Amino acid sequence: MASSDGALLTFLDLKDNHFYFDDLCGEDELDSDAFKWSMASPKLVRSPDNKFLILNEENQFDLKDLNIQQQSCSNYKCYINIYKDLSQQSICGRAVMLYVLKDDRKYAAVCKNEKEISAEEIALQDRIEASQHKALFYMVQNQQPHRYQFRSSLYPNKVIGFDEADSTKLILCPYDPEDQCDTFHIK
Repeated sequence: MASSDGALLTFLDLKDNHFYFDDLCGEDELDSDAFKWSMASPKLVRSPDNKFLILNEENQFDLKDLNIQQQSCSNYKCYINIYKDLSQQSICGRAVMLYVLKDDRKYAAVCKNEKEISAEEIALQDRIEASQHKALFYMVQNQQPHRYQFRSSLYPNKVIGFDEADSTKLILCPYDPEDQCDTFHIK
């Protein structure tokens, strides 16, 4: 999948109801008026320690080692639903929703609060009218190819990252453009 400027977008991982993306944005407030659905395709989302984002049996996002055969299985794929910014304002990153399919249901990574990411069953919307939404993130490309951060639209100074105590759990972390620990490889 590619953005309008040709940058490849990759979904990194889904863990304990959290989504991982890597994208670098400026320090400005992220603001826009409306977003319209563009496309979604299955992706593998991989953490910096080469584990893959999945939705486990407890419907929590988790990181897991996957063998080659498992990597080709659709059960372990995440989807990045890209939204077009209808306000035409210049915002760093692409507006996206991260979700997985489990038992024919869609579970999105959502901001549970200022610190937690959780998986929530969701009906994907064709259009999001608000500039802030619990499941809307800005996917910002890192300097490294195929590496992204996912910056929260609800909490603009937070990105999807990993819990220090449990490196497989998705959480919201303070945004730091120099920190490569909270980036995801998407393919």
